[in-house]
Formats: sequence, C-alpha cells, structure tokens
Amino acid sequence: MQDKHLNELRQLAEAHPEDAALRKQHAMGLFKTLNDAKAEDDLARRDALLNELRQLAEAHPEDAAVREQLAGGLFNTLSHAKHEDDPVRRDALLNELRQLAGAHPKDAAVRAWLGYGLNNTLMDAKEEDDLPHRDGLLEELRQLAEAHPEDEVVREQLVNGLFMTLNDAKEEDDLGRRDKLLDELRQLAGAHPKDASVREQLAKGLGLVGISFVQEGDAAKGDVLLVELRALLDRFPDDERLDSAREWLDTMKEQ
Repeated sequence: MQDKHLNELRQLAEAHPEDAALRKQHAMGLFKTLNDAKAEDDLARRDALLNELRQLAEAHPEDAAVREQLAGGLFNTLSHAKHEDDPVRRDALLNELRQLAGAHPKDAAVRAWLGYGLNNTLMDAKEEDDLPHRDGLLEELRQLAEAHPEDEVVREQLVNGLFMTLNDAKEEDDLGRRDKLLDELRQLAGAHPKDASVREQLAKGLGLVGISFVQEGDAAKGDVLLVELRALLDRFPDDERLDSAREWLDTMKEQ
C-alpha cells in the first residue's frame, strides 16, 4: 500500500474514531504495509508499523478486527525474526501472541495465529537443537487443542507438530516416543474422522513408522502398519490430500 493511501486512512480513522469499518481498513492497511516494508528490507519501518498496530489495538480493545490484524503482524514478524537471527525477539513476539490470546480466549482468529506461531517456533527449536523447548511447545499446542476441540486450525497445527516430532524421534533413536506419537495421531483421527489434515498426518506417520519397522528388522510390524495405511486410504478414496500417500504405497508395492 502506498504511503499516501495509508496516510489518508490514518487521517480518516483519527477523524472518525467511532467508525469501526474505517478502523478495520486502517488496521488492514497497517498490516499490508508492514509486510511490504519487510519485503523492501525496511525493518525499522516494519517495526514502527507493528507498534502502530499495537497502539490501535490498545486504544480499541473490544475491536476483534483490529486485534486480528495485530495478531497477524506479530506472527509475521515472529517468522521474520528467525531469518534475522534474532530468536530472543521471536520468543518475545510469541509470548505477546500468547498474552493476546489469553486476554481474548474466545477469539478464534487470534488463537489461530498463536497456533501458527507455536508450530513455527517448534520447528525452529528442532533446528536449534533445543529439544526441551520443542517438546514444551508441542505440549502447549496439545493443551490449546484440548481447550478448543472445535478449532480445526489449532488441531491442524498440533498434528503437524506431532508428525514432525514423530519424524524427529527416529533420528533421536527414541522409538518408544515415536510409536506413542503415532498412537496420538490415531486417537485424534478417531475423534475427528472428518478432519482431512489429521488423516493426512496419520497417513504420513503410518508410512514412516511402517518403513522404520522394516529397516529395524521387524517386517511383520511394518506390514501391519502398511495394511493399516492402505485401509485408511481405501476409506477415503476421494481425499486428494492422501494422493501422495497412495502414490508412495503403490511404489512400495512394486518394489
């Protein structure tokens, strides 16, 4: 968004502080320009725009539309902090998201951004070889999903984290944990049979652990899991998110 347009929005919003629709456009303009500033490598401006979003949200704590834009700005800046080699700031921004979500527990949009932030930081923690931090973030995702069982976005972030940590467990030679994480994916799939994101991660987990068993010399257990995977695929023949698992299993069958 060009500075001229953003300035016009600022002036209109300041002149009509009671106008919620105008305030929403102002917040959206700040969010878009914040992202543009990052793309232009103008980090000082990005941070100033994020601070302006904070101030707007603080001035209108009841405004969910403004709060959503602030949460999005916090998440995007959190993501940037990793690439800017500033994990301390990343963690501070994640904590700010936590506080925002905690202050507004019924706000699904803010909760979604928190879920994204937790999963994003979970992946960073693995790269940084900080496994206690990674595991703590996974547990936090579990608790968030348990507190909001109807929230598909949070659940998707949880299952993404479960699969990633399951994959890590093989590398970390923690096979008992790997198998427990697969069971957790099964339980979530059973509790939410219509959730395609859960099915997708379960399918990936079954394939990964099935092949791991074969590599570990236990072909019988591996075959059981691959049969379970095939049964899952057969139950949902029209689920495009399972197509890669189908192709992989067919390739394994030909070998």
